[in-house]
Amino acid sequence: GGVVGVHYGVALNRLLETEDRVPIMVLMATVPAGTWAGDRLYRYWRPSTGQAYALAIHSELGRSFLPLVHQQIDGRPGGEPKNSDYESYDPRTGFYDYDYEAYDSAFAVWETKLRPWKKINALVQVAGYPLGTYLGHRLYGNRQYSFGDAALLIVGRGAGALYGFLLTDLLDFDFDEDNMGWRWLVMAGGLGGVAGMDRYMRGYDFTFGQAAMLTLGGVAGAAFAAGFGVILEIDEVKYYELAAIGGSLGGLALTRRIVTPRPESSRAQGPETGPQLNLALQPMLVGGNFRPGLGLELRW
Repeated sequence: GGVVGVHYGVALNRLLETEDRVPIMVLMATVPAGTWAGDRLYRYWRPSTGQAYALAIHSELGRSFLPLVHQQIDGRPGGEPKNSDYESYDPRTGFYDYDYEAYDSAFAVWETKLRPWKKINALVQVAGYPLGTYLGHRLYGNRQYSFGDAALLIVGRGAGALYGFLLTDLLDFDFDEDNMGWRWLVMAGGLGGVAGMDRYMRGYDFTFGQAAMLTLGGVAGAAFAAGFGVILEIDEVKYYELAAIGGSLGGLALTRRIVTPRPESSRAQGPETGPQLNLALQPMLVGGNFRPGLGLELRW
């Protein structure tokens, strides 16, 4: 909620074109307001820790998705002046002359056209937060997410976006500011990563340690696959991009074979779930000696 409040404050400052100390005052108001709104939403939905992280992921996805739609419909104003257009070579001195006044004037004209577009884009961006949160709750609100599950969802979001970025280079997309193709592919990768990871871990509750092991397994798999390219002295850049994708998926699959998560219980944990008491004998180290102990775990 506090992070969302920061983004709302930035959008409000851009909309009102505040100056001097006013932007700081706006942020000092929107950050606690966002925290209060997040607390109220938590009290209304009562999500588990894992569900709360999942809602935050979908909130961020909404914030990233809507601006792309806006830019696709109403493209960013072009005509940004380039430095090279205001350089001229003087053969008498052998140096390049730069017309600062002409560049500043052209940049001011372009910025005047860009300013109203940026205001609309900022409003569209912050509108994505409630939309993403609502859709995430409708689609995934009944999932039983542990904290480890939430960590895997975050990894799936990041890895999917990275795969989309690598695919854009494999497909020779232009990474231009106004080129929407690579942006949509990265966004699709992030959405696919969240949905794919949700399917992958369905039926199990992963601990944070198991999520960390799976993440490290994916990273190690990517490094292992890329290592073959170094040993074989492969100069083709696209090999390493394919190795990063295929190796990380292979490392994740192999690590999953040694990870044994707890099966997901039949009912999602929530206020309606009855308390569960588990007892277990556990050794305790007291005064340098091991003594029998009783471990007690209460879930409600």
